[in-house]
Parts: sequence; structure tokens; C-alpha cells
Amino acid sequence: MKEKKRIRKIVLTGGPCSGKTTGLSMLMQKLQDYGITPFLVPEVATMVFSCGINIKKIAGDPKLYFEFQRQMLLTQLMLEDQMKKFARIQPGQNKVLIADRGAMDIKSFMDPFVFDAMIEDMGFDETSLRDKRNDAVFHLVTAAEGAESSYGYNNPVRYETPAEARLTDARTLNAWLGHEHLTIISNTKLAGKRKRRITFKEKMDLLLQAVCKTLGIPVPLEIERSFLLSKATLVKDITVPFVASDINQVYLLPKESNIIRRIRKRQQIDGGGTVYTYTEKQDIKPGVRQEVERIISAREFLILLSEKDPEKQPIVKKRYNFSWEDQYFQLDVISSPMNLVRLEVELTKEQQELRLPPFLQVVKEVTDDKRYSNISIASDQCPGYD
Repeated sequence: MKEKKRIRKIVLTGGPCSGKTTGLSMLMQKLQDYGITPFLVPEVATMVFSCGINIKKIAGDPKLYFEFQRQMLLTQLMLEDQMKKFARIQPGQNKVLIADRGAMDIKSFMDPFVFDAMIEDMGFDETSLRDKRNDAVFHLVTAAEGAESSYGYNNPVRYETPAEARLTDARTLNAWLGHEHLTIISNTKLAGKRKRRITFKEKMDLLLQAVCKTLGIPVPLEIERSFLLSKATLVKDITVPFVASDINQVYLLPKESNIIRRIRKRQQIDGGGTVYTYTEKQDIKPGVRQEVERIISAREFLILLSEKDPEKQPIVKKRYNFSWEDQYFQLDVISSPMNLVRLEVELTKEQQELRLPPFLQVVKEVTDDKRYSNISIASDQCPGYD
């Protein structure tokens, strides 16, 4: 019997008046042109509030509010699971679920410690809700940040002032920090050393390009830039919110000469849970590669370990995911097989400009220097700081 193709799932989130509704409509139409059938998971909050729930009468009572958010999470997960079942019924192979917000959005409306206690009581952890259920997350920045003149109150359930919208936007983004494939779609772009506002159409184009990359549509490819940081870099140097994880990465024997295979165990340091992934990478040209990644079970991870490449050492590192200036960074502090600190950022367009965080000391860019790639480190071919 032929195995059914896995249905991928992506999340659109963001602050108030960010273009999320338009973006969802655009994706539902455009993806069909690429031969992909999209299925929408509707926003739970809009659905609940339109059914008569008055949040103002609930928010003042901590016990009621806790139970309200618990039911919101259960409803979110139920809708996602049910829509996946409906998607399997419909004939066809290339399908994707697009969630109008996801489970982690609930964290942005709660005290983080209370949220953690709630999901632990429900038998979940952040990794299972954030990473295992979603292939990618796209955060659309509120118009109140960089496109203030377009911020409005045309949505009947919108009540936030621009300042409140910016705070909501930041809380939402922070709730999703730690996902390996988080893309921030902002209202500005760098033009030299200055930012310029982009048009709403440009913003939607950036969203479409980023989604295409996730779904493997061969127009935009992954462009990854990498920088060697000072070995004196410390966690305290990161002056913005971050999520930290322990990573163990193992390279497997190649099945094709031009495809790199690896497995990875990533455990969130604050107890958020563990996720296992299998990845294949293929270089297209310097700095540009295609990547196929899927989440696997702990059992499959252990089975694949038997295919370990004996010529490559496992890589052990701590990863710090953080956002700065509408860009999503990964800072890796590698402890084995050598000591190295490296910063990486993924772009979706080769011409996209990059602005590096001023609180980190960059030694040099190593994007096109293959000696500083993960596989070179594993193969003991990296020169380090020499």
C-alpha cells in the first residue's frame, strides 16, 4: 500500500493590523496556482468572540481567565487535528494546512509561568506545541511598527492603540521564539544604512516567497549567511529575549554524493521538551542551498544512529534563537568537537540586506568559507580561530 504523503502545516501570526487576513486570502489563492491545495484552520479567538463570549467579563477573574485560555488551547488543537482529518479525505497529494494563529499565540496573552504550568498540567510542553505541530511560522509585523499611517481600526474586534499594538506584536513574536523556521515579515527594508517602508504588496510578496521556500516551490531558495563571533561571547551579551536549546547533531552515511544527511536532537533548556529531526541538504551555489527537513520520533532517531558516518564526529552545541530588527538569528556556542561561536541567519531573497546585532562581536563573515560549515567542523577540517 502506498504511503500517504505527509500534510504540512504552517502558522500565520502577528500583531494587530499586520495584514494577516489579506495574507491568508492571498495564500489560499496563490498556492493553488502552484499545484498545492491549502486548507485553512480558522482563528479561534475570532470564532469564540463572535459566538457571544465577552472577554471583559472573564479577564478580571484569574480562575475564569485560566480556564478560558485552557479551553482556547483545547479548541485550537482540536480544530487543527480535525482540519487535518478533513484534508486527508480530499483526493490529491500536495496539501498544506494554514493556521490563522496557533497554540503558542495563547502564551502571548498569559503570564509565561502560568502558561507553562497550564500546558504541563494538560500533558504538553512548549516543544510539542510549537515545533512538533508546525513546519514553519510566519510572523507579520503590525502596521503600528514602521507603517503607522496604515494602522487603523477597521476591524470591529480591534481596540488596541498603536502603542498597545506594538506591545502585543512583541509578545506574540516572543511566544514563538525557538522555532527553527520562524520568518518575520516586516513593513520596512534596509536601503543602505537606513530603513525604508515597503508597500503592502511588497510585504505580501515577501510572505509568499517565504511560504514557497517552506513548501519546496523552486522559486526562492534558502540563503543562509554565517558569521564567526568572538570566542569570548557570553549569553549575557544577548540583550533581547531568547530561547536556548541543547543540540546534538549526527551526520549519516550519504546515499547520494551531493546530498548531506543528518539527524538532530534538540532539547529546550528551560524544560520545554525535545524534538528530533531528519534533514537533507543540497548545495545549489555558494551560500544557497535546498533543504528538506522533517520531524521524526525518538525511536526513528535511535534507528538512524546505526547509519552514522564514522568519519564525522557528532556536534554538540547550545543554540540561542532571538529576534532583532525584524530578523531571526541563531547563535551557536559549539563545545564539541571544537570550541567555536557562530551566528547564522536565513534570508529568502539573495538581494535582501542584513543588519547585524551591535551587541555581538563579529570576527568575520564565513558564509562562503566551507571550512566553517557544520560538516567541516564534524570532519575536523575547520581552522577555528587560527
